[in-house]
Amino acid sequence: MKIAKTLFPQLFFFIFFIFTFFSGCSNHKHAEISILNHQTIDIGENIIGYGGFLAISHNVMVGLEMASSMPPFFCLKFDELSNSFYYFGSKGRGPNEFLMPYSVQFVNNQTIGVFDVSLNTYFEFSIPNENEELNISKMLKFQTPVFRMIKTAYNQYVGLSLYDGMFLLTDSTGTTINTFFEYPYKDSNERAFVNRSNAYQGVIAANPSKTKFVYSAFNGEIIHFYEIENNNIKVITKIENEFPLYRDRNDQYAGVVYNPDGIVGYVSSYATEEYVYALFCGKKVGGLDYEATRLRIFDWTGTLVEEYELDVAGSSICVSDDDSKLWAIASNPDNSLVFFDLKDSKSAAPPIVELKKDQTKHIEQPEQVIPVFTELSPPSTEPMPIASPLEPMASPTATIIPPFEPVISSAENIVNNFITYRFEVQSKTEQDSVAQKVFETIRTQLDKGNTIELNSFNITNTQTDTISPNLMKIRINIGE
Repeated sequence: MKIAKTLFPQLFFFIFFIFTFFSGCSNHKHAEISILNHQTIDIGENIIGYGGFLAISHNVMVGLEMASSMPPFFCLKFDELSNSFYYFGSKGRGPNEFLMPYSVQFVNNQTIGVFDVSLNTYFEFSIPNENEELNISKMLKFQTPVFRMIKTAYNQYVGLSLYDGMFLLTDSTGTTINTFFEYPYKDSNERAFVNRSNAYQGVIAANPSKTKFVYSAFNGEIIHFYEIENNNIKVITKIENEFPLYRDRNDQYAGVVYNPDGIVGYVSSYATEEYVYALFCGKKVGGLDYEATRLRIFDWTGTLVEEYELDVAGSSICVSDDDSKLWAIASNPDNSLVFFDLKDSKSAAPPIVELKKDQTKHIEQPEQVIPVFTELSPPSTEPMPIASPLEPMASPTATIIPPFEPVISSAENIVNNFITYRFEVQSKTEQDSVAQKVFETIRTQLDKGNTIELNSFNITNTQTDTISPNLMKIRINIGE
């Protein structure tokens, strides 16, 4: 299928737009920032579809898998001699099944705690060995919906709230003890916005002893540090340097649409006893994948002690108990597990300029008019899903699907005038129809009804992943 060859002045704009729009969130290299080089972990013939958040304890790592056609968890066991990688668990609504695991932490060396945002339920279980069934030892359903939930040292739970307050604290039975604080705001107008919780989604991660936790926002430049007490949460410090730009969806679904002039913030954070590790993007909203290369290391006072540039962009990180290695899911170009050696790099790290801190004050600023932009996605007939770094809520490019269900999609890169998309479809027979629908949708998004004509715009190849046949790739030629 080809579009006529007539060239218009808009072509230059289109080429500029497409490279800007589909760029990832890796930051530009800076001469004073040390670069960390990765090593790839051999996981054999296994793949990582759309990996979610990671947790590690000693020589065991657990990760969340967001692709609905794949098991919900993967495990990496390693020592000096070998690695063992495998998937475990099942997705569904039956016993011992999960729908959308969204938070993971080690409760002790043998047990992990997982919060399923779709079920609004917290689970605990021991990590099964390869080919063993998962047996849940604890299941706690919360009455109040939250984005994320972590367990504390006092057998209580802290959740990132959807409604009243920023954090929900419950007792061991899931009964609410209290709510704490409120979501950030730049001025009184934003403070009055009822859906502010949707705009400030992010990560909460506790240290191994579960006495402190960090909150970092997916959009803007915002990171908070908190101390956990019995029946109480205290602020250590807040750093709020840039706020997200967004507007209300203005429809029947609660949610926001991010403005592309705003920036992507902290795509992943992880806490150890000594430090908080935060992966910061800082680029404008617009790419389909929330990933970044700038690693910031804070102590628990909120002081930025070290900063590095990763040589590959990552979407999720975790750090070894002794702060010697950082592990990540990285696009390289397909998703892979990598690690970075931190021990040798820390002694050579350059001095760090301290970021601005704001303990509790909010300074009134002149009202900013947030421009309304045209959404590039077709309207969905389904409720907007809970967002993640991989799928930002109501992002202008988060969905390219109805009426089909390739439930996850992303533009991976542009190489030799080709854009590569990854899709998940429900069955192999849907691939041709989905591919055609995707092509038509993308063409509509790029043209927006204008006569922007290219030399060619064809689906040139569709291939199926041999390990997970429901994950497919489409390469589209946007050049000659």
